[in-house]
Amino acid sequence: MAGMSKRARIALFVAFAACIAAIEPLDLQAQEVLLRKDAISTELFLRISTQSVSSIEQDGTKVIVHFKDNIEKPFNQRFDDKYIQSITGSGKQLIITLKGNTDFGAFYDPHGLRFIAAHQRQLDNVLLSYGVGAPMLRKDNIRIEDPALDAQLALADNYKRDKRFPEAVAILRGLISSNNPFYAQDASFRLGSVYMDMGATIPTAFLEAGLAYDEFVKRFPDSNRVLQAKILSALAKESSGDMSSAISTYRDIYAYSSDMETRRHALIRIAELYQELHDNPHAIEAYENYVSVFKAEADDVRNILGKLYLNEELIDKAYRLYENASVASVSDMLDDSQLLALARVFKDKGVPQKAIDIYQQLTSKSSPEAVSAWEDLAETYRMVGDVPRLTEALVNLMAVAGITESGLRARVDFAELNVNARTADEWKDFFAPIYTDDAESYGLRPRTEMVLLKALQNDGDAVRLAAKIDEYLAFYANDEQNAELSKLKEQMLFDKGVAFQEAKEYEGAVVMYRQILASFPDSPHKDAIQKNIDDIYYSIAHDKFDAGNFYQAITDVEDWMVNHTDNKTNRWTALWEDSMYQYVTSTASLSPKMLRYRARVYLAYAPRGKYVRDMRRLLEQSFSMDLSDAYASGGNAKLLDLYQENYPWLDLWPDQSFNNRAKIFVAKTLLNVGMPNEAARLYDDIVPTTDPIYANIGYTLCRNNVVYNINNLTAEEFKTIVQETAGCKKPEYTIALLDKYTANRPLALKMRYDIAKLTTDDVKREAEFRHIYLQLTTNSGNVFDGCEEVYLETGMLEYKRNNFTSALSPLQYYVDNTKDDGQDNQKKAQALYYIARSLINLNEHDRAVDYFRQIVAMPGESTYKVMAQSELENEKWQKGDAQQG
Repeated sequence: MAGMSKRARIALFVAFAACIAAIEPLDLQAQEVLLRKDAISTELFLRISTQSVSSIEQDGTKVIVHFKDNIEKPFNQRFDDKYIQSITGSGKQLIITLKGNTDFGAFYDPHGLRFIAAHQRQLDNVLLSYGVGAPMLRKDNIRIEDPALDAQLALADNYKRDKRFPEAVAILRGLISSNNPFYAQDASFRLGSVYMDMGATIPTAFLEAGLAYDEFVKRFPDSNRVLQAKILSALAKESSGDMSSAISTYRDIYAYSSDMETRRHALIRIAELYQELHDNPHAIEAYENYVSVFKAEADDVRNILGKLYLNEELIDKAYRLYENASVASVSDMLDDSQLLALARVFKDKGVPQKAIDIYQQLTSKSSPEAVSAWEDLAETYRMVGDVPRLTEALVNLMAVAGITESGLRARVDFAELNVNARTADEWKDFFAPIYTDDAESYGLRPRTEMVLLKALQNDGDAVRLAAKIDEYLAFYANDEQNAELSKLKEQMLFDKGVAFQEAKEYEGAVVMYRQILASFPDSPHKDAIQKNIDDIYYSIAHDKFDAGNFYQAITDVEDWMVNHTDNKTNRWTALWEDSMYQYVTSTASLSPKMLRYRARVYLAYAPRGKYVRDMRRLLEQSFSMDLSDAYASGGNAKLLDLYQENYPWLDLWPDQSFNNRAKIFVAKTLLNVGMPNEAARLYDDIVPTTDPIYANIGYTLCRNNVVYNINNLTAEEFKTIVQETAGCKKPEYTIALLDKYTANRPLALKMRYDIAKLTTDDVKREAEFRHIYLQLTTNSGNVFDGCEEVYLETGMLEYKRNNFTSALSPLQYYVDNTKDDGQDNQKKAQALYYIARSLINLNEHDRAVDYFRQIVAMPGESTYKVMAQSELENEKWQKGDAQQG
């Protein structure tokens, strides 16, 4: 912009910015306006959608651009330029007024509209430098014509038509080297087409064609034929077999072109070429990119993607693609092998019914996949526990597969499933095809032997069963089927243990059960055995309780619970409580010290037990009696020893009056023995001050300052007192305390807010929020960390009460004072959303739209982003803009 003052340049930009802001909603989409000057021309570049322009005409010194829609904010800008006098925008017109002796050219490029102003004799050369052969506004002489060079071009065309390609190439290369830029550009483009025609008979010429078009793009980047050259270059590279270079060129076309059809073709060719190269991962990536960009036109591509997903065993992607598709629709798209793979995807992803539907389709056909489909169908029925259909599928698989490995395996699966349906001899005949030399390598015989063992067990043939087990162990000692045999043994031990238990032969039952647990740690009877052992030991302990042997019952229960911390069932706890209570209350010889110990054990283990009150009463009576006796007798040392022994539980005792009484005895004793400081510490717990707000400040404070000023407390001391009063559920004390504390108002308000958040009474909680909000807004010195949440709460309360004007200020404060990260980002989206909703309720739709757009532009995903997008779409419809796109 040489020659133009800074002020004039700024004014021009501002004027065009006003135009841009006005026309953007009208689908003109102006993004940038540039003015560029050099010694011989001035270029005005308007980055807009070319579809927004109706026509361009020149009337004398005026160039008029007609738009399809009105410019909402008219402007008129004059400035100092050698060729352009002014630019005016109003209505549906943009008028560029030229100075005298000035010529003008206008043309589209892939990014917008260019206007070139120059001296009348210089414009042709200027336009040629842009690669423009036919501008929209032109004079008769758009180029410097050269008859001799025209004749050369014609001769080259004739050679090309006559397939005399070397001669055509020689002429065009000569023209490319000429000093005439117009003919050099035209010849450079035609050279590529000559090589393309030559490729029909000499395939290596396609490689030269690609190089020629690439050279054209490099030498003439501003030409209006660049895109065509790129497309032809990609085709040439494809024809030469250089798919990698073709892919690279298609990527360049996709990035360069603004035409969606061209971009779509480039993107799909990238995917197809990768597929031709058998580079399925890159092909998948390219097809996925196509689907994400061209969603509405991507049905065929989705079908290709599905096949690639299945071929590459991309289970998750195949599942997401087909999870909502009907079996009928996918059957039309996929061949049998792909259908089988898709069925396995559904089975693996836990959608068995769709897998079953596809398998049933495949099993109804006479295709190579039928046997595999029957196998998978049986496995699926097994997975869902459908035994009748599993049996049916195995029968069909045996019929289809015959005496093959698959058919014989189905035979064994069928027998294992229905072992109880036949005798051992019948199963032996059924297995005859497996006992052949051909089937030996399938490794099925151990399983058939196990079926025969189970059948013999069902038959009750103990002699043959024992002989068969010995035979099995001799032949298959290291076979995995030993696990099945172990289960038979395990079941026998379990049955024997149950028999002992029912006969109340507890010792024998426990021996059997423990043998199972030791030999078979993963036994399916494990839970039942643990329960049975629990029942046995419980019965033994309860028998001792019934016999009045309470101490031994306690010992047995405690031993059991110590070694079985994961099995403290209610009945064991109840038996322990009953035994402990009976032992404490019925044993006359139990010393007070042991009584207190047992009582404390009970209270520690069963703080909510059914004898809690009795145990507390016994503990209090025993301790009070010993304490009173020691104090009355003047046994200071005995009393202090008694307190020293019992103070841990005494400090935690729930009855404060009992606690205080005990500490009064001890405090007086400490004073008697000359230990006032220790006595004072006890009085701190039991003597209230005269201040009703906090009755436990203690004897020391009472001694030094009867009327205690809370503003003398440190922040930590104040927090402690507030927390204690709040914990005592005395809100009136807590609020009064917070109101009186003026030494640190932000701290008091912060604690009041924390307490208010926990208030379950909605009315009281809202009243507290309003009070805190008033304190914050009337005195800036009351601001505390996290107070932004108060503004958010207040704004939401006002919104819920339909006080939309009152809601705006606190919500905006929250937005302005909150960082965009984590949970706060979600809350900020909430605040922005309800600002917008309040504005809508106040009929300020334009402002509301701005806030909704802010939400949509926020990073991450949230419910409010979805709601804001919906509001924007609804708002667009309400304003009647739906027809604009």
